[in-house]
Order: sequence, then C-alpha cells, then structure tokens
Amino acid sequence: HRQERESNIMRWFNNRKIAGKLALGFGITLLIMVFFAAFVVNKMKEFSEDVLGLTELQKEVEAAKDLQLQVANLWQFITDASLTKDQSVIDTKARASLEAANKDIDVLISLNLNEHESEHLKTLQEIKEDLPAMFATGQKMFGAYQHDWQQGNRVMEEYDKICDGVITRLAPFGKDVQQNFGANIQEMQGMVTTSISTTIVMIVLAIVMSIGVAFVITRQIKRPVTEIIANIDNADLNSLFNSDRKDEIGDLQRAFDKFVASIKDTLIQVSEATATVASASAEISSSTEQMAAGAQEQTSQASEVASAVEEMTKTILENSKNA
Repeated sequence: HRQERESNIMRWFNNRKIAGKLALGFGITLLIMVFFAAFVVNKMKEFSEDVLGLTELQKEVEAAKDLQLQVANLWQFITDASLTKDQSVIDTKARASLEAANKDIDVLISLNLNEHESEHLKTLQEIKEDLPAMFATGQKMFGAYQHDWQQGNRVMEEYDKICDGVITRLAPFGKDVQQNFGANIQEMQGMVTTSISTTIVMIVLAIVMSIGVAFVITRQIKRPVTEIIANIDNADLNSLFNSDRKDEIGDLQRAFDKFVASIKDTLIQVSEATATVASASAEISSSTEQMAAGAQEQTSQASEVASAVEEMTKTILENSKNA
C-alpha cells in the first residue's frame, strides 16, 4: 500500500505542468518560511512578555530592598533622635523615610494585586498598617526620653519590638522576591538557549526541505530531457518513450516519438526509392551494352564493305588500262 501510495503521488506530480511543479516547490518553501516566521514571532512574543514580567520583578526587587532600607533608617533615625533629643531628625529624616517606605509599599502592593490571596500581599498590607504605629511609637519614645530616661527605655523596648516585627516580616518577603527574580532570570536564559537551538534546527530543516524540493523538481525535469538528448545524440531510432505524462516533458517525449517515426518513414521511402533507381540503372546499363555491341557489329560490316569497294575500284582501273 505504501509503494502504491508513493507511486500515485509521483504519478500525480509527473502530470503537473512545469509551472505547476515550480509553483508547488515555491509554495512549499513559502509555507516553510511562513511556519518559521510564525514560530519566531511566537517566541518573540513570549520573550517580550517575559521581559515585561522581568521588568516588573526587577521593580519589585528594588522596591523591596528600598523598603527594607527605609524601615531600618526609620528605626535608626527615631532612635538616634530620641537619644539625642533632636526633633529635627524626626521631622526631616525619619518622616522622609516613612514617606519613602509607604511609596515602596504602594508600588509592591500594585505589583501583587493579581495575587489577592498571596502571602506577599497580606504581608505588605500588614506592614502598611504597622508603619504608622511604628512612627507613632517612635514619637512616643522621643517624648518619653524628654521627661524620663527610664520611661524612654521602656518605650524603646516597645518600639524595638514593633520595628523588629516589621523587619522580620520583610526579610522572607525580600528573600522570596529575590529568589523569584533569580528563577525568572534562569527561565529566560533557558528560553533563549532553547529558542536559539530550536531556531537553528528550524533553519536547517527549512534548508534541507527546500533543497529536497528543488532536487526532486530538478530531477523530474532534467532526467527525461537528458534521455531525449542521449537518444538524439546516439541517433537511436528504435527507442520510443511511449509516455503517458501530461506535462510538458510528456509532450516533448511524444513529439520525439512522432519525430522518430517520421524519420523512420522517410528512411524507408528513401530506401525504396534507392532500390528503384538501382534497378533502373541496371536496366539502362544493359541497354547501353547492347547498343554498344550493335554499333561495333555495324562498324565491322562497314569496314568489310569499304574493303570490297576498294578491291573493285582497283580491278576496274586495271581493266581500263588493259583495254
């Protein structure tokens, strides 16, 4: 069944016109190019989406790092201001760190809004609620140190506990964000490597298939033409193609068969004419020989008559003298 199917395919292919064969080869090559282009576009789209996701992850990493830094600075600035009793540190540096921390949290929450049930979003919302309490407790500690050192130390314990709780919750969040970023970097590197390998395979496959299509079409056109040229070159009038192909090659083979048949008929006619001429020549040659023999006999007879006349003339002259 497989051989029969392949034979049917080749028969169908042979019956296509040369323009159809070339169009088929071009179409297959074009189809390969379209498939390859679609593959590249799809990979580029995936890569673009991953780059966009990576950009958001990078923003998340930077915001998480800055949040940890601002929380630590807020803790340190309020502690230093309380111990030095410098209100300006709270009003400038500490408040600036609080505002920066709130901005970082807003950025992080916006980046995690798609994960409503995630632990990250829950942690960020808790920290956002704890920051005002942390700042208020810091101000309370600053006021306590203004009145009594021991009271300030007691409030500091409460303040340090709140700050430590915020930092403790932030640490795993920052670690998870960093690990997620690293995993996405590795995934992108793997995707790039896979895409490069797949692209190389697709290019090689496209080249091989294009060469294969070109070879098949060239072979289907060149081989019968070469056979016709060989028959003409060898003056072979006994080999006929008897082609049933319906393309231009089949037309050429049938025209060649017709041409060979015409030459054979012409040669037969020439041969018959030559035989007739040879027979006529033989008859003419025989008639010529007969005519030559008759002429020779007449010449001999004329010579004898002349000789007789000469003798008679001599006799008459001698008789005249004697009379």
